[in-house]
Amino acid sequence: LLKILEALATRLSWDVAAYWKAETGGVLACEHAWSAPIPGLGVFVELTRRSRPRLGRDLPGRVWASGKAVLLEDVGFESNFPRWPVAQVGGLRSGFGFPVRAGRKVVGVIELFSRGAPARDPVVLRMLGQKASLQYVQDVLIESYRQDLKALDPVADVDRRIIALAQMGELLWNRSCKITGVYGL
Repeated sequence: LLKILEALATRLSWDVAAYWKAETGGVLACEHAWSAPIPGLGVFVELTRRSRPRLGRDLPGRVWASGKAVLLEDVGFESNFPRWPVAQVGGLRSGFGFPVRAGRKVVGVIELFSRGAPARDPVVLRMLGQKASLQYVQDVLIESYRQDLKALDPVADVDRRIIALAQMGELLWNRSCKITGVYGL
């Protein structure tokens, strides 16, 4: 999952990405977080990992409560963003969160933050905010594996190439089986 977050953030030009899992008791827990190697972002990521927002609180709690994507134009003007002081240290300006679903149920949230203005590609934001998000995230991850394979030496990195090919193949197999109904994710 960390690889998915890194690929998603890198491909879409975001500086921080986190996955929040819904837990019992109306609380979200950060399971994975990634940041670009930029000074000040590590502190924000550590705070994110320790945070436990409730339903409706903070960016992931708002997404979880509404079941819809939320775009924060400027996190500094958000009254419901308690991580703002630490985000400011890292220079984070905008945020975007979208639900991760199992059927109709929201089981988690992925959030992205940027030091610049928010990405405004309406097609990408709409895809991430709707049911197609799983397929789009898989596409990003597959492209990341392809880029990894291109960068690896065909002889010296055989073991790493085999692992990357196996991971990419598993994603493609799961997707094709889900489409045909043979086997689900």
